[in-house]
Amino acid sequence: MDQCLAAETALDVDGTLTITRGTLGMNGANNINTAGDVTINANGLYTKSTGTWTFDGTAAKTYTDVTATPQNLGTVVFNKTSGVAAQDKVTLAGSPTDMAA
Repeated sequence: MDQCLAAETALDVDGTLTITRGTLGMNGANNINTAGDVTINANGLYTKSTGTWTFDGTAAKTYTDVTATPQNLGTVVFNKTSGVAAQDKVTLAGSPTDMAA
């Protein structure tokens, strides 16, 4: 049985975040910050909150979503350091049909 981790407070991940199986759910207006790569595998899910997902840190990172239905991250902010070129802040990975707006 897949499990759900419901974050009751803000979540700050300074390394890589991988949702392999089950659901990561953010409650209320809680924010999530990630400085490393983010991967949501085929058996993983993300439930957004009314808060903000911020990609921060000091280097370019990759966001990969290989679920059958692309996950809605909600409000997303890219807050990389000034040393990261604009085109290198975050790379989106997945099939082109999954990444349609």
